[in-house]
Amino acid sequence: MPAFTPLEQTTTNSTKRINLEKFVGYPLGLEINTPSHPRPLFWRSLDEGGLTTKSTFLEATGFSLDVIVSEKELARLPSKVLEIVNMLPAKSYQILQAILISSAAKELALSNPLLFILLIIEAQKQGLSEQAFKALVKEKRTKILSYLNLPARPSVVRILARTKFTFDFATDLDMLPQVLNNSNFLQVIQHVKQPSMQHFLFARRYARTLTTKLLNLITPDTTRQAVNHISVILNDCWRMEMQLNQLNSIASLAELDALHDRLVVRYNLAQTERQEKFQLDNHGDYPKPPLPGNKMIVPLTSWLELMMEGAQMKHCVASYHSLVANGEVFIYQVHASKRLTLAVNLRENKWVLGEIKGVANTNPIKEDLELIHEWYFEATNQEKNQKAG
Repeated sequence: MPAFTPLEQTTTNSTKRINLEKFVGYPLGLEINTPSHPRPLFWRSLDEGGLTTKSTFLEATGFSLDVIVSEKELARLPSKVLEIVNMLPAKSYQILQAILISSAAKELALSNPLLFILLIIEAQKQGLSEQAFKALVKEKRTKILSYLNLPARPSVVRILARTKFTFDFATDLDMLPQVLNNSNFLQVIQHVKQPSMQHFLFARRYARTLTTKLLNLITPDTTRQAVNHISVILNDCWRMEMQLNQLNSIASLAELDALHDRLVVRYNLAQTERQEKFQLDNHGDYPKPPLPGNKMIVPLTSWLELMMEGAQMKHCVASYHSLVANGEVFIYQVHASKRLTLAVNLRENKWVLGEIKGVANTNPIKEDLELIHEWYFEATNQEKNQKAG
């Protein structure tokens, strides 16, 4: 093996060599096939004695793609290929290698990028060989779906091809198979004007019956925060005995929020007086607070207070009565710059901050959130110290 000078990188038409001695402390080089090589982006590591390691298919080097592939080489790639490669930065090396491995792979990537990326993720998990991958991308798209343990139907192929997507988090990929195996989702998403990742995110969070009209409230421009808000509002509406015809009459997000507000008023007026006796009869005494309050953050102490909190704050916290009774949620009043309602949730035997809402489900300001977080850390530390004592 030729001697390397510090940080030396040399490139021929078929390979690129990088000196790694600076990083590992001993003579070691990395030799990588260029994109134009018949086996693109496969690599070998070499020391003074010769070959030490050979990469397998879809095995990255540990370096970012811009270190491995020069700007000139990237510039030669079609813009659509670069767009697909950059969709998932954590897997850009694997995506590019898979695209370059054969003409059939490139055709699949360009015609159905989402299916192609799902295939790469699964192929890497399963340790699929180069030869097996080349053979699989030549198969019918439904055969690829079968390999991915997804419904092997042409309609699913079309859904994936039509879906406009970006990955805000690498974990977004993990929920795609779960949603694609939801028969209700597959039935209605076919009729959505422009399927997007936002629809998948919504379907993961919303467990009720899906309709095309409901999904059409969401567009590719709908933010992740808005998707979460829609799912929370809808679940609230069902808890407040929303009827299906009321949901079907909704034509915009503003109308959904208005329906939620009407249901809150109706629910709280109907429930306040009779619910106190009902809760006592069914749940017994109101639970004790899991975390101590203070002058600003005051725990509710009775079922009547829970009912009144919903009525006064014009939101549906009163519908959480079963969760409170089961010890899954506890409710506090917050008297900060704005009046707020705070929920803490039991997660894996630990109480964590949940929803924090103002009047009519308005969001808290940053300063009030900071005060709540300060209280939370003080209260949880106090609880730990009491247990330790």
